[in-house]
Amino acid sequence: KRAGDAPRASVAVFNQTGAEQKLDVTLSGGVAAKTEKLTAKPGVNYVEFPLAANTGALRLELKQNGKLVDALDTAMQTLPAAWSSPRTLMVPLDATGAALKLPADARNIRVSFAQGAASHFSRIADDLIEYPYGCVEQTASRLIPLTLATQSLAPDASPLRDRLQAVLTAQRLRLVSMAGPKAVFGWWGNATAGSSLMTGYAYYADWYAARALRIELPQEHWNNMLTVYSTTGIKESLTDRALVLWMANDMGLPTKTLAAGLADDAAAVTLAGAPRRPGDSGSLLLGADDREAQAMALGLVSVVAGQNGVPLAPALQEQVAAAWTTLRSSKAPVAQALLMLAGELPPAQADAVLASVRAEMPTLDRAMTLLWVQKKLGGASFGKAPAVALDGTWQKQESRSGQPVWRWADGKGVPDQLRLAAASAAAPAGTVAVVQYDSRAAEAQALPVAIERRILRMKQGKDGYT
Repeated sequence: KRAGDAPRASVAVFNQTGAEQKLDVTLSGGVAAKTEKLTAKPGVNYVEFPLAANTGALRLELKQNGKLVDALDTAMQTLPAAWSSPRTLMVPLDATGAALKLPADARNIRVSFAQGAASHFSRIADDLIEYPYGCVEQTASRLIPLTLATQSLAPDASPLRDRLQAVLTAQRLRLVSMAGPKAVFGWWGNATAGSSLMTGYAYYADWYAARALRIELPQEHWNNMLTVYSTTGIKESLTDRALVLWMANDMGLPTKTLAAGLADDAAAVTLAGAPRRPGDSGSLLLGADDREAQAMALGLVSVVAGQNGVPLAPALQEQVAAAWTTLRSSKAPVAQALLMLAGELPPAQADAVLASVRAEMPTLDRAMTLLWVQKKLGGASFGKAPAVALDGTWQKQESRSGQPVWRWADGKGVPDQLRLAAASAAAPAGTVAVVQYDSRAAEAQALPVAIERRILRMKQGKDGYT
């Protein structure tokens, strides 16, 4: 039960004889045992017990004339009312380690180390690869880092390469299996409506994966991405259209005419959305209509136009300039990554941009941040994490991309300090510990939304249940 709940247990007692039976039903284990007298008719009968004060071991006994007929042992625990959610902390290290402040209920505590853009690439890729859900977008967002991680391995990393390629092959087959009629993808496969964005993203991720697996596919296969865009994509949002055309151009598909149409349609757009609410960590690429999301759309249009040599109308140039100004003040990593891709932010900021990516951020935004920064850095490969080790109750494990991860092994408490092992190398300057954990501790509300639960109790009357 949750803290604050007042649950009631409805117990079904079956009388398999042909006559009424006098029974005692007793629940013990709480503050005091409670016994209900029951005249059980043939068939099923119900007894109800309040459980608000009960916790720990419970025992239910059924007696007839003082003789035990049946019994059930179970346990009840009280859980916090708040939902458990993943959290991430970036903790700068000094020569010996760093102090650590975690909620008392923190669990599944893991620590990895990063120093510089290359090791942040690996961290972000691992988080996307390990993401536990699997719609079309999430599967595609897993394929891209799997591909990048596989391609960045050294020639002598055969065992790790084999493992990654096995996962990559399985995830690629999962993605392909979600295609609908005419190879169009929806959010959750062929059971949902087709989407030009999901189709384009699925093809783009498959293009990456096929190259890593050395699978040759005919050009006509990839052209279907533009066929879907021309049929239904032009009716979708400016952001969706720009993303699809950016991906198609990166794949080498002919997009100039379509990019010119996109720029014409964007000419009448003005940056007039309301400011993003403080603390809003929702996707800037998937359906938001605030000022930052509009700025992302205009910025993407500008990038696509530049890819294809399409000039922007003077009025659109003014809106794009305003969009860049809006995105410069955004804290979202994907906004900073787009600025970098467009040449509006120097590549020297890559480390700071990647360091701000958290595992709890939207998967598409994380995947595009990874891609755009990597492209701006000239296809930089993943790097090894700093060679430092932790002292204490930690177990060293290996992430999917081969990076060391330290998992807290003391189930009775949480660490209050990260201490570097004496035999470990000193942490290089700028090294941060990436601490990830799950907790039910209250978080600051990001949106003015409240969720309420309403539970109705059904009562039996002469005309049925009400």
